[in-house]
Amino acid sequence: MEQPPSHEPEAAGHDFTSFDLKPPIRKAIKTLGFTRPTPIQAQVIQPLLEGRDLVGQAQTGSGKTAAYGIPLIQRLSHTGAVQALVIVPTRELAIQVTQAIQGLAQFTDLKLLAVYGGYDMTLQRAALRAGVDLAVSTPGRLMDHVWHGTIELDRVSAVVLDEADEMLSMGFIDDVEQILSWLPPGTQKMLFSATLPEQVRRLAQRFLNQPVSIRVADTEETVPDIAQAYSTIPAERRIHVLCDLLRDEAVQQALVFCRTKEGVDHLARQLQQRRIPAESIHSNLTQERRTAVMNRFRRGSVRVLVATDVASRGIDVRRVSHVINYDCPRSADEYVHRIGRTGRAGRSGSALTFVRPGEMRILKAIEKRVGRKLDLLPAGEPAEEKRARRDG
Repeated sequence: MEQPPSHEPEAAGHDFTSFDLKPPIRKAIKTLGFTRPTPIQAQVIQPLLEGRDLVGQAQTGSGKTAAYGIPLIQRLSHTGAVQALVIVPTRELAIQVTQAIQGLAQFTDLKLLAVYGGYDMTLQRAALRAGVDLAVSTPGRLMDHVWHGTIELDRVSAVVLDEADEMLSMGFIDDVEQILSWLPPGTQKMLFSATLPEQVRRLAQRFLNQPVSIRVADTEETVPDIAQAYSTIPAERRIHVLCDLLRDEAVQQALVFCRTKEGVDHLARQLQQRRIPAESIHSNLTQERRTAVMNRFRRGSVRVLVATDVASRGIDVRRVSHVINYDCPRSADEYVHRIGRTGRAGRSGSALTFVRPGEMRILKAIEKRVGRKLDLLPAGEPAEEKRARRDG
């Protein structure tokens, strides 16, 4: 794919006053406590305000939601018809993005709606008929509403594809292409992705018009504030190491990744049996249950959350101090996505990955990707294991 032209930021270190924004947006930015744009915001906001199509490569936690949310709010006025779409891979991310953009739009009269499966279609239809200016939606549910005529695309002037690589890995890319083909000519198109696999590049080449290309330094991969370590302790002893870690007062909140839904439930039960309060989240839970669990985690009433990769999309909780890969990620990309859940908003964080002997190849790929050697966790006998042996 031919590389689209790049766009240089105006000036290093400029603040939000550098952008010609409406007063309600300026007021919201101040109210939210934003002071200086993050790197992705500094480079993306101006070309989007100019109406350019754009491909942005940046990790979760880089501030990209505000990077595209601010220009969207700037261009919209309340009409009651859907004028802008943000397409995301999961229900949790739809809720998260809607809340973030709503914060930026709090002093406007714009109406936003999160649209996703697992929620009463009738209620969504009623909300859409009442008037929605910007819809944040998963691909499948968006197509349902288009087919039923409750979302009409003829007034849409801007669309964002957020976490495009995740939509590809989850099998949504055909739906996304169909949606893009329905949009009016001249629709401004923005694509954001942590990685740019070939199929995502082809998507951009087919649908975007001379896009600006922005790539921000891989903050999740290289930020020194995330301490990264691995352990080769045998699988049957992992639970003891994990319990030791989770009992440490330095752990504010922890996100523990397992590969399967069954593994998530099993590990959560093991932790609860050891008097470590933990909850689980995966796609087999009802939407109501998943939302309730996420709300408790965001409030801090849940300290340990055990999750699958898919269910974790959209988790943006600043107090997450530790990410534990109880099951080793399948790829370096998956690792980067996982550890980006800690070290948010300038905070420090820690990531620990359990590695089996047959997974050392993945470890090498991870180290190559992040540009550093991961520290090997000493294999001493965990205190929790000592207690279990003594009490047994």
